[in-house]
Amino acid sequence: MNRGERRERGADAKVMNQTDHSSASAISAPSAVCLLPGLIATVGLITLAALRTLVMFSPQLYWMIDPRAVNVDIPTVEFGPTGAAITDWLCVVVLLLAIVDRLLRGGRVRWILLTLWLTGAGFVLFHGHDDAESLRLGGDWLGAMALGLAGLHLGVDVNWRRLILAAAVGLIVPLAGQAIYQVTVEHAMTVQNYEEHKAEIIRERGWTEGSTEQVKYEERLHQLEATARFGFSNIFGTVMATLSLIALGAAVTLLLSEPRKAEGYVIAAAAMMGLITLGLTFSKGALLAMIIAVVATGMVCAVSHVLKLGAAWWRIAAVVVVAMGLGAVAVRGAMGPPETAAGERSLLFRWHYWQAAERMLEQDPITGIGPGRFQQHYLTTKNPLNPEEVSDPHNVFVAYLSTLGIGGAAWVMVLIAMLCGAAGCVKRLETDEMKVDAPPLNEPWLWGAAIAAGVLACGTQYIAEWHRYWIETSALWVAASVLFVIITGMLARRDTLDGPYARLGLFAAAITLLLHSQIEMTLTNTMAAPLMFATLGAIVAAPSIKPHPRWQLFTMIPVGLAVLVTLMILHVIPVATQQSTLAAAADRLQRGDGRTAIALLEQANADGPFDARIAQDRARLLAEAGRPDQAVDVLAAARDHGQLLAQLWRTEAAIAANVWQQHRRADWLKRAVYAAEHATLYDPFGINTHVIAGDLAYQAGRIDQARALYRKALQLSDQAYLDPNKQLPVDERARLTGRLGG
Repeated sequence: MNRGERRERGADAKVMNQTDHSSASAISAPSAVCLLPGLIATVGLITLAALRTLVMFSPQLYWMIDPRAVNVDIPTVEFGPTGAAITDWLCVVVLLLAIVDRLLRGGRVRWILLTLWLTGAGFVLFHGHDDAESLRLGGDWLGAMALGLAGLHLGVDVNWRRLILAAAVGLIVPLAGQAIYQVTVEHAMTVQNYEEHKAEIIRERGWTEGSTEQVKYEERLHQLEATARFGFSNIFGTVMATLSLIALGAAVTLLLSEPRKAEGYVIAAAAMMGLITLGLTFSKGALLAMIIAVVATGMVCAVSHVLKLGAAWWRIAAVVVVAMGLGAVAVRGAMGPPETAAGERSLLFRWHYWQAAERMLEQDPITGIGPGRFQQHYLTTKNPLNPEEVSDPHNVFVAYLSTLGIGGAAWVMVLIAMLCGAAGCVKRLETDEMKVDAPPLNEPWLWGAAIAAGVLACGTQYIAEWHRYWIETSALWVAASVLFVIITGMLARRDTLDGPYARLGLFAAAITLLLHSQIEMTLTNTMAAPLMFATLGAIVAAPSIKPHPRWQLFTMIPVGLAVLVTLMILHVIPVATQQSTLAAAADRLQRGDGRTAIALLEQANADGPFDARIAQDRARLLAEAGRPDQAVDVLAAARDHGQLLAQLWRTEAAIAANVWQQHRRADWLKRAVYAAEHATLYDPFGINTHVIAGDLAYQAGRIDQARALYRKALQLSDQAYLDPNKQLPVDERARLTGRLGG
């Protein structure tokens, strides 16, 4: 069929559409009311997805650094756990509105996927009732997947689908702007500030000069790679690769259409910005995943065209391509470790993470270990050759299964369904199966939605970061925000994203995301996951083939409200209350009122789920106040919760050793040795843990015990050759060797 014939058929279809709906350029009052939940949900989805990428979301706002060293009244450029919990809850609100939108118009609701999501959510709340970190991280996962399911339901309507995908393309500009400014300006300023205040920064973080923590920090500090607000170049690379492929598909579609070449150049420029930013991340994995996805898409398309294969072929191909990530890691693991640190380590380390995760799952295959406890369990289950202490297995499937058990398996099924949906959408659109159950919105509605989302997301970004904006950064923010709105509105008002090349770009984008997520953390990252899930949901949206009766709306609304109330009571309120109490404790401590701060820290753990780090800080303050007996009791009570066991034992050893040094009480030295010895049981591969335990045993006159610990430390140091920075420094190694020979 030539271009002229396609235009004629398109014109005929448009006339028929106008006949069916009275007018495609106007919406009657009843239709507007019916579309209102979907419009609000779409604007909310875009706002939340964009906000989580534009503003830093910190895992813990207070007490990461001693409040006495940092003024808690200084404005921050980040949202803490409370902000994250609120946005997670709003993601579920958006999901509920999306379902209401489907039911109001008699559309299909994916009840099976919703049930699977609720199953995983139940396991998150189960772990979160007594583990603050599991509640915070699990809540982020819960909200991100809710946004993905919202996109999946909203995307059935061509209006909402185009808006969501257009916003994903528009978001390239502010993200790329952040990255370019970071690399060209902020990086040099950050390095200069560190060099000028090096001693102060080391002291604030509790490091010592030349420590492993300082060396690793400086190593990352001097890496000139774009991370934007994500903190990890691999995650940012995945985001930019995914969005760039969507933009490339849309740009090619526009450039091959005579009347739309001007718009095509704008979208092509956005795609190029995304690809340039991808290069600035230096993420080899993201780049390779994108190349594999593009090549695979081309091959699958060619074979499908020649052999006249249907959607099943695309689904099989998608699963095979994504499985390549799993296969690559398994093959690398089977090859064994390199002889030196110069060999390939990235995929090998992933294999080590998965081995440890398998052992964790064996410990508790029903409920998993909890989202916030992976790092703690990793200390005891990891491969001795692996020098890292990771908090995530760098694979979305492995992360869900090991931490949530059956609930994680339910979420894995949701992701697999989305993967198959990404493959099926290409053929559905190709055969015009994606039916529009409402007339296309007129341009004022679409532009209004784009502007509303831009104001909400970019406006919140400005409110959070206003104090760091100067003339040039303000101009950059204004330009990025305006271009975000322009690109979103421009793409949303066209059928560009339904074109053949755009469809292939969407397929390649989904495959890139899911392929690279097999070896990194994008879909479990607090900031990246909401955007990626929302985009993926819109890509895989299926047509309404089996309408449901509207009476289900009356049962869905109370169930949805019950879910929202449950999440508010069990997630948002506990997190917000606990963080408020921590903020008050930090303020009192900064004012010199240590007694009140200690009491408030105790109250913080009573206000929300238990957090061992809060107990640890309270114990340290008690020790500083001359109450070491109470400090030890607090640590003992904290260990009963089974959290951060190695860390809590190390803290007790440090407190007891300090009392021994000050008062020379033999019972406290004995207690220090006992605590340090137990720390090695929960951190059996920790080099410094064994050195500390050995030093304390040496001071107590237990020479044989000390030498055994020193030998173990030296052995572990030798095993850590895959990361020389983790090995013992030369002077420290000489000291231990000397004591062994003495």
